[in-house]
Amino acid sequence: MDYSNFYLRKALMIYQSDTKQDYYVELHDVTRDGTILDGKPLTWDNLKNLIKLFQQKNQPDKNGLFPENLLTHDVNKTIWYYPPMIRQLYFSKKLCVPDGLAWCPV
Repeated sequence: MDYSNFYLRKALMIYQSDTKQDYYVELHDVTRDGTILDGKPLTWDNLKNLIKLFQQKNQPDKNGLFPENLLTHDVNKTIWYYPPMIRQLYFSKKLCVPDGLAWCPV
């Protein structure tokens, strides 16, 4: 599938409390130029519509709708694969490990 004609239309913003026990989710519209507009609380109806979008029978299979490196996904997890590649790694100064290039995964 050619993704060159795709553009961002919606954005989910997930907020988490300091205690990491409470969450709040907003659904934002995104303009054609990429501007994220004011958000609205995610409702059950919004969520159901998103799920229906990805469950429609006329959608391409996982290798058409989702990238080929997606291994599996469901409501609880998404697992994807990246082939080994050289990446820039950054480390906390307190670790005394220099930043640099490395093969990932090793």
